[in-house]
Parts: sequence; C-alpha cells; structure tokens
Amino acid sequence: MRQYAQFMAVPKETLLRTPKAFQDYVSEFFDETEIGGKEFFTAFLVFSLRINHWEKLKKGVAPCHSVDLYRFRDGLAKEVGLNEWMRKKEVQKETGISIFRAEWDDGYIEPFVR
Repeated sequence: MRQYAQFMAVPKETLLRTPKAFQDYVSEFFDETEIGGKEFFTAFLVFSLRINHWEKLKKGVAPCHSVDLYRFRDGLAKEVGLNEWMRKKEVQKETGISIFRAEWDDGYIEPFVR
C-alpha cells in the first residue's frame, strides 16, 4: 500500500502576506518553531477522514485533505481551495512555504472492507 508523510514550514515573517484562509489554518493547527535561527510555523500534515475530531489534535498536527480544509475560504478565489493554493509552486516561491513529502510502498495489500 502506498504511504506518505508530509511536513510543512511557513516562515513567520511571510504569513501576513498570505490569504486570511491560510492564516486561519496556520493559527489553528501550526506550532511556532525555530529552524536555523529563523522563526517558523510548522506542522505535520495528516490525511484522515475523521473530520469531526480535529479539535482533539495538538498544535503541530494539521489536516491536509481538501474536505477538511474546505472551511478555510477567506481571501481565496471561488474556484481555488486552500489545498490547491498552498501547493502551487509560485505560492511556495513567493511565501517561502515549504512542504516536505516522503512516499513509500509498505508492501501491504489492504483488503477492501465496507
């Protein structure tokens, strides 16, 4: 089965240049961290279908599924969701947002259960 892990770092100095939707997302889920002497907001991004339980997460763990991010809309074009916006290369270049991703196949074939 294909697995992946993600980590996002947002330079504190550029957060105010992002749409309010992204600022709200970072405020709710990200933790303040120092990396190489610079201040960042950071979070491990998790993909989960348990959208009713995000209030139980601690700072530094953030949802990354588009369904979970749909409520963050302020300042985004109607046709662009937060997930799409923050993954654009030009946005990452302008804001310094970094998303680190690792992928692997664990060899497990998950049975289809409904």
